[in-house]
Amino acid sequence: MKDNNNLLFLKSVKERIPNDIRKQAEWWGLYAKLSPAVFTAVAFLLWFFGFVNEMNIMYAALGIFAITAVTWWFWTVHTIGRIGNKIEHAERGVEDVLSDIKLIRDIVREIRNNQK
Repeated sequence: MKDNNNLLFLKSVKERIPNDIRKQAEWWGLYAKLSPAVFTAVAFLLWFFGFVNEMNIMYAALGIFAITAVTWWFWTVHTIGRIGNKIEHAERGVEDVLSDIKLIRDIVREIRNNQK
């Protein structure tokens, strides 16, 4: 019989999402909260002291936004693929268990029929 420790429905909710994916999502959340404030503060200070003008700040913001959007998109697609693979693996495990249960049921029926 197969090892059933990998079945998705047997694990707690916290264990369903691997730790690395959960930590990466937490980092993205932190980045989403902090980066606008940090960018605004740094851009204001650079503008206030005359190091850059408004157009340079706008181009920098557009560039950072574009890099963030593309990076996040690739991370999301990669993560969805990993989760899909885990679901497929869990589904195969469930199918194995179901086939084992059917086999056991058939054996029990055969034993009952032979005892009559």
